[in-house]
Amino acid sequence: MQKPGTSLGLNWECYHSLEMVESDWRALQHTGSCRVFQDFDWVRIWHETIGEPLGVVPWVFVGRHEGFTKAILPLGLANRAKVRRLTWLASDWNDYNSPILASDFSDFGTLNDVWDTLQFFARDVDLVEIPKQVAFDAEYGLVNSRHGSTVREECSTHILDLVADRESLKSRVHSGKTWSGFDRKLRKLEKLGSVEYQLETNGPQRRQIAEELLKQKSKNLKAAGKKDPFGCPLATDFFLRFIVERPELAQLSTLRLDGKPIVITLCLRARDTLLLYQTVYQSEYRSYSPGALLLHRIIFEAAENGYSAFDCLFGDDPYKLQICNRTVALERALIPFSVKGRAAKLATTAKLHLRRTIKQSPKLYGNALRVNRMFAGLAAKGV
Repeated sequence: MQKPGTSLGLNWECYHSLEMVESDWRALQHTGSCRVFQDFDWVRIWHETIGEPLGVVPWVFVGRHEGFTKAILPLGLANRAKVRRLTWLASDWNDYNSPILASDFSDFGTLNDVWDTLQFFARDVDLVEIPKQVAFDAEYGLVNSRHGSTVREECSTHILDLVADRESLKSRVHSGKTWSGFDRKLRKLEKLGSVEYQLETNGPQRRQIAEELLKQKSKNLKAAGKKDPFGCPLATDFFLRFIVERPELAQLSTLRLDGKPIVITLCLRARDTLLLYQTVYQSEYRSYSPGALLLHRIIFEAAENGYSAFDCLFGDDPYKLQICNRTVALERALIPFSVKGRAAKLATTAKLHLRRTIKQSPKLYGNALRVNRMFAGLAAKGV
């Protein structure tokens, strides 16, 4: 445990063990503002299955005032390409990154000055990299670099605000013409057999469904020539454990044809928001739009269950732009503390700009996918 000093009227301490902060973390996430990606069990299971095997060391900053915990920043130190990066724990798997804040944290202002406390650790860190952060969020506070070292992320997140009235929600999501098209596809699918929606609650069956989701997701990404993080055994272990151990946060839904799942969707439950994390479908049923059929069933069920928003999370996929009415831009803070850190910051910034340029151009993006598929096909053949 190290003491980096005082900022915003808080006394800050840094812990290198999750167990040492578990009680404070669990208490604060239930009474304060905490995103699902900073839930203690999400981070704990990730560290046990992925982070620790990769050598990530927790650097969890805890800010207290008069003995009461007011803020927790769940960071970790990772050595990537010989650059010591301080970033959010589970960062690669998070679609939002935010501190955990007490409900009355506004009394202490914003978190801008917090990053100054990291200068106490400059000897141990090359680069502080804080990705996928909301520049200003009334609930979760401002998490930004006062040094102006921020860059726009390659994608945004997209959110649909839900309303209780079904017809109003239908008109908000799609036009009547689109809905009639979905109705026709559902009727066509029903000619093939019995179609039913199922919320997976049985423990052993949930695990089996989750295994199929990860297997199919990995297969689809490889076929598309995209990066496949789900094919890693460490990632499989992480997701299976989280889905099994925290069923109240992980919602698994399926669309079944004669009892066989043809679409599987994993959503994460927040307090008033349902988050769409991953979905896969059997490619032979593509013409029936099975993913969209299940997605819309989940959306309307979320509205009926009192959720105020359906968050499609990170990524500018066309279907998200079609159904969502709100876009949230995300930023990445990059604060170098060494020559290596400055070089890594320049490389990261350039990579983000290139990715954003490619994704904003349908022609460039299509060409990039074709090249990736070509190399993926050659790799599969052992060429």
